Amino acid sequence: MPQKIASHFNASGEADSYSNKDILIYLNLPIYLFILILFELFVYLTPRIPENLINLPNKDYWLSEGRKNETYSILRIYIRWMGIITLLLLMFVYNENYITNINNEHEIGIAFWIYLGAYLLITVFIVLKMNYRFQRFPNEEKPYTEKLFFHQDI
Repeated sequence: MPQKIASHFNASGEADSYSNKDILIYLNLPIYLFILILFELFVYLTPRIPENLINLPNKDYWLSEGRKNETYSILRIYIRWMGIITLLLLMFVYNENYITNINNEHEIGIAFWIYLGAYLLITVFIVLKMNYRFQRFPNEEKPYTEKLFFHQDI
């Protein structure tokens, strides 16, 4: 890999900024850790933010005293999923950047747009799934369990 490598690409996929390879390589881990810590901070702060700043369908129902802890637990799951897909996007983009530089190319491939499109689709899915989850009222007689990302009424 050359000492100076492409570090930024414009919307056409052409390299428009270059950096020292050592800086770019050693910056990856701190960026991953920063994103991980940021999303875990969101998870930690979720039950601590004022309720008037939370925007949920049927908010009065879901944030009532008997349901508040369950609601925060569900929100934490969604936040963690967003953190996971954000980290995956960064890893895929950095990998694409490495491949581009190893091959001594000055244009990033179409894979970046595929990764970004997948990220946006998954983000929309998560938001719609969360919105659907909180729009409906569960049957009070059935216990509720949350399994990883999807819920199941048993």
